[in-house]
Amino acid sequence: MKILQCTMITMLSGSLAHALPLGDQLKVSWQILDNYQDGANTFRSQLIIENNGKDSLPAQDWEIYFNFARLITLGSYPDFVDIQHVNGDVHKIVPGKKLKPLKSGKSMSIPFDANFWAINHTDKPAGFYIVYTNPDKGEEHIEVLSEVEFIKPDEPKQWNRIKEDIWPLANSKWHFKNNKRLQVLPKEQLPVAIPEPVEVKKLESNWQPNELIRIVVSKSLANEADYLAKQLATVLGYQPQVISSVQPVVSDIVLQLVEDSAQGLHSEGYRLAITDQGVQIVANTNQGIFYGIQTLLAQIDTNPVGEISIDIPGMQIKDYPRFSYRGLHLDVARHFQPVTEVKKLIEVMAYYKLNRLHLHLTDDEGWRLAINGLEELTQVGGRRGHTTTEDDHLLPSFGSGPFPGVNQGSGFYSANNFIDILTFAKTRHITVVPEIDLPGHARAAIKSMEARYRRLIKLQDEQANKYLLSDLADQSSYQSVQGWKDNVINVCLPSTYTFIEKVLKEIKELYQQANAELTSVHIGGDEVPQGVWQKSPVCQQLIQKNNISLAHVALLKQYFMHRISNIYSKYNLKLAGWEELAFTKLGEDGYGAKRVNPFYTEGKLTPYVWNNVWGWGDEDNAYQLANNHYPVVLANATNLYFDLAYEKHPAEPGYYWANFTNTESSYQFVPLDLFQSARTDRMGNVIQPDQFENKQRLKSKNASYIRGLQGQLWSENMKTAHLLEYFALPKLLGLSERAWSKKPSWVGNKKINTKLYNQAWNRFANRLGQVELPKLDSLFGGFDYRLPIPGAVLNEGGLVTVNISLPGTVVRYTTDGTEPTTNSKIYKAPFSAIGPPVKLRAFTRNGRGGRTVEVEVK
Repeated sequence: MKILQCTMITMLSGSLAHALPLGDQLKVSWQILDNYQDGANTFRSQLIIENNGKDSLPAQDWEIYFNFARLITLGSYPDFVDIQHVNGDVHKIVPGKKLKPLKSGKSMSIPFDANFWAINHTDKPAGFYIVYTNPDKGEEHIEVLSEVEFIKPDEPKQWNRIKEDIWPLANSKWHFKNNKRLQVLPKEQLPVAIPEPVEVKKLESNWQPNELIRIVVSKSLANEADYLAKQLATVLGYQPQVISSVQPVVSDIVLQLVEDSAQGLHSEGYRLAITDQGVQIVANTNQGIFYGIQTLLAQIDTNPVGEISIDIPGMQIKDYPRFSYRGLHLDVARHFQPVTEVKKLIEVMAYYKLNRLHLHLTDDEGWRLAINGLEELTQVGGRRGHTTTEDDHLLPSFGSGPFPGVNQGSGFYSANNFIDILTFAKTRHITVVPEIDLPGHARAAIKSMEARYRRLIKLQDEQANKYLLSDLADQSSYQSVQGWKDNVINVCLPSTYTFIEKVLKEIKELYQQANAELTSVHIGGDEVPQGVWQKSPVCQQLIQKNNISLAHVALLKQYFMHRISNIYSKYNLKLAGWEELAFTKLGEDGYGAKRVNPFYTEGKLTPYVWNNVWGWGDEDNAYQLANNHYPVVLANATNLYFDLAYEKHPAEPGYYWANFTNTESSYQFVPLDLFQSARTDRMGNVIQPDQFENKQRLKSKNASYIRGLQGQLWSENMKTAHLLEYFALPKLLGLSERAWSKKPSWVGNKKINTKLYNQAWNRFANRLGQVELPKLDSLFGGFDYRLPIPGAVLNEGGLVTVNISLPGTVVRYTTDGTEPTTNSKIYKAPFSAIGPPVKLRAFTRNGRGGRTVEVEVK
């Protein structure tokens, strides 16, 4: 069918011979109606479509497509329309027989039920576009509708998930109560850096260079010296000279590599001395020197006000990381991030001493890395838009709309782009861990290879099925968690393994060209739904040949893992994947009781453990695996999923299926006894002391199998670079603290010492509010980090008292009901407010404002 992608209305013959409304004249609103109607099973909401055009919307020959991350209950909507699930999160509204033309100025309401619940604007349907059809000519005309208006909830059943949801709404009173434990501290009481060094001895004297600063270094530290010089240049107004073999003077920064035996230094550790005689950083590796540089830079105001002068308090520091793996996961498959933004993220990771970037390059909704010889992977799998064939691009997802290439739903890294990322990361001592998600979450690859097959089969090319990932005769019926019906590769096809080997070979060559280390490729392995492969003729043949029972789908997974392991060994790679790969479930249908897989212990597979949602029963997954000698990376959803909403509020972006996660969530995480991290479950219920008594604890002798921590940035809702930075920062700083700094004093044998914890958190929060957030306004071009929301109460005397979760952050207010701006008053002391609502808002140094909160004055 021919598609007309026009911005102006075209005159179509037949039933559409009259003028049609422009897409942006159809206003769509969405309102949550009732989360209480059916427990946790379904909720009710409604779409309101209003015609603001001059002409009627006809009663036929159109379809409205949209994305919605819920499955809509069949028949729960009025009979004048039909809402059909296309695939994944793609739905469409089709006119019913009883639909009448929507006249100018009129609206229609379409209430419907969908699974689970909804509470914030992230939950709303998105990406609406209308497809007008001309049956006579076989043409389509596509118009994009304006962004959906989210109707603000005004009663509990609209912002609580179920009646038992007692998680508080994040209003000004809730924030004030939560922030009462915090006080503004003088800067000399704050940590000297984040992450806080292991040992700090403060000296009486300061470093005050009286001449131009020089960097004295050996040639083997050229990369680190160049980095330091360029970072200092952004503050000093000149780039310090890098020299070698001189007698140091007061204005010099000396970078010195030494033999390990001479200093007893950790491989990533360093010693930093700042005295009135100059600065010296000593380490036995380039990484150690680099991290010492970051601690030195932490002492310098990167956005000074007034005349530039260096005056740093003297100190002696001995420092090294607690965990060797300190990672951040970035999903570029759901929404693409350009090279510039990935580099910017690498910069801030390195600044806070993280050393692994887990790059999630593929998923159902996108393939983002060009592979030589498999061009369809990016030509088809790297683009999204309206399609009925997916020959040229994938279906639109997450509101990416009908036209490919207009937003971050489309995009990919060329070979040169990826080499650029790898090379840049290497200079910052960050290893990039690529992920190619298999066997589930693989729809982009599957559809790309089907498009390749169709192209070549027309040419009668005998190579058409060489890389095919699907059995074209497979009648299996399944549906993934995300709603996809065709997102699992067929593990019984020989071509599947030809494809995997080809991709791994090409990735390894890219790393070699970048002169970067590649020891592991993360294979995903999660969320393979029930029903896969059951009706695949190819699998039936394999089962008969190998005497595998089809009742045990898990055995086909083991077959897949065995084949994958052999390919990995061929390319000298180690297996890594989500925790599901380290467990087996051998029930009657292959989804029975879970047990640790004994075949991949002792380093054969590194599982990244994500599922510890309090109350789901899997809270001890990480320790089960570590106690069975699996090297584990903690990626716990409850504390380390940075894409989850910071708090419960209709205007706060992000999902919340596991918890609400803020900066304190990652800060308070206890890696070696994560049960101490459990405060409340996801509905707000206080965790009882005995709730996890039957769960496995980490044995002290196996503590070394916990290799480290990783924060996750899943990108379903990270549609822009702004949102990426919003979700990542300042949560990343809490991760940095827990991954690098020593075991905190507030961690007890069985529970957290609340008094010591609050003291430590107060110091950390003050460092963020007074030092780190102002730095992030300018550091590496500046970040759109999430500003804290002020708390406030109104007392009986009419005085408004304000506090904030990161003390030192500027709060401005108005008392006339208007939105606070940079011209509004700065809060310094309680003030009187009588009359209109008082509004509060946090601001950055450069005038960017956060979300406004209102204090009702009665």
